[in-house]
Amino acid sequence: MSAADWGRAYLAGEGVRGRAFADAVLTPTEAAYRAWMALRRRAYEAGAASPRRPALPVLSVGNLVVGGAGKTPVAAFLASRLADRGARPAIVHGGYAPDEPLLHRAWNPHVPVLVGRDRHDAVRRAAAAGADVAVLDDGFQHLRMWRDLDLVLVPVERWRTRPRLLPRGPWREPPAALRSADLVGLTHRGADPRRVADVRAAVAALTTAPVAEFVLETVGWRRLAPPRPEGAAAGAAREAVPAGPALGVCAIADPEGFRRSAERAGADIATLLTYGDHHAYDASDLDRIVHGAAGRPILTTEKDAVKLAPLAGRAPVWVLAERVRLAAGADEIGRALGRLIA
Repeated sequence: MSAADWGRAYLAGEGVRGRAFADAVLTPTEAAYRAWMALRRRAYEAGAASPRRPALPVLSVGNLVVGGAGKTPVAAFLASRLADRGARPAIVHGGYAPDEPLLHRAWNPHVPVLVGRDRHDAVRRAAAAGADVAVLDDGFQHLRMWRDLDLVLVPVERWRTRPRLLPRGPWREPPAALRSADLVGLTHRGADPRRVADVRAAVAALTTAPVAEFVLETVGWRRLAPPRPEGAAAGAAREAVPAGPALGVCAIADPEGFRRSAERAGADIATLLTYGDHHAYDASDLDRIVHGAAGRPILTTEKDAVKLAPLAGRAPVWVLAERVRLAAGADEIGRALGRLIA
């Protein structure tokens, strides 16, 4: 097991070799991190620190867990909803994950995407470009910026009442931080309804914010085509995934979630090749993927497809397409968006 694979397994809570020693070493750091994050949030809530107001009204889409909550598709979904209401939204992204801005541009080609570590500057540029509202992708911990609406996503499959925080686990903040949310969105890919109900009840005990439910559901497969000049992946019409064993490839926070979704969509993933979240594939990775496929079909996610387009000329690649469905809380989301652009 490589160091990267060990680190991913450790963060996921798997019983890897050396876990007890790593826990002993990292527990004091986790405790310090937990205390700092709580103190930081309380300072802003008490007025000891003040967020800056940006140039536009801001809808923040964030979460408590590192990756895997569906922030990017939900942010894109809400930007589209705002545009449908006559607003001129822009998506603002911190730029730490290059695949996500590419996805936003592919999903909403008419919505400008502003990238930069300085979110205030990015919002200013969005306003200068004609936007009248900003959707901040991954903004819950960005307390320096004033948010008019804080939507915090909770991935149902990864919910824990007593989670491990960084660096011992994948959580940025404990569940109690949900008290600062204006809206909470449960996200899942077809989770058991009893599990959804249990998580909803646990969330409702922590916050008075309305709780919506976003389902990330599969809509079929498409063949990956070579890259277009601007670097995004172009796809053909929906088609059936090929029969027989395939190689799955992904660089996301929840690779097993991809396996489950792919299999529900008719795939047979014999081998799943995983990389770290937001991994930037290079030529050696592409060689490894082609060699590992050994003539079998290659299956991947939309998030990975924007980076794996060069594979299309070397091997058959199918992309699992998903969409966001608002399964509960439509009225609350609609009213919140209406207030945002009133």
